[in-house]
Amino acid sequence: MPSAFFSQAQSNFKNPAQGRVNARTGQFTAQLKIVELTGNNGMGPKLSLAISYSPFNPDNPNNLGIGCTLGLSYYDRVNLLLTTKTGEQYKTTESADGQSVSIKQKNAENFIFKKISETEYHYIDKSGEIEILSVPGKTV
Repeated sequence: MPSAFFSQAQSNFKNPAQGRVNARTGQFTAQLKIVELTGNNGMGPKLSLAISYSPFNPDNPNNLGIGCTLGLSYYDRVNLLLTTKTGEQYKTTESADGQSVSIKQKNAENFIFKKISETEYHYIDKSGEIEILSVPGKTV
């Protein structure tokens, strides 16, 4: 006798949490999608927020816990380290006069990183998307 109960709970709903083990390092990384925001009445730009965990990230930039980030790019001026929203990290050098910044060991021209002022940096992705990174605690 067929059941009168029917549910699509297993097939139509995707799990917002994703995790994997890196085959090269054996380290586990995880991501939990929180929300995707779209401005201008749905015309864009879009901003996706997700809590990401990586054991290679010893920092706690968003006060979420060691190794956890919100999936946003940020720049650590103390350690001269740029972390992109995809989790890539690049060491930087700032010019002696403090007017410009350059990336060490950058092997592809997939982004531009510019120092705009003492409190503002721009991360420009190859798609043309611009992220404005400001110094924490300072207004731009």
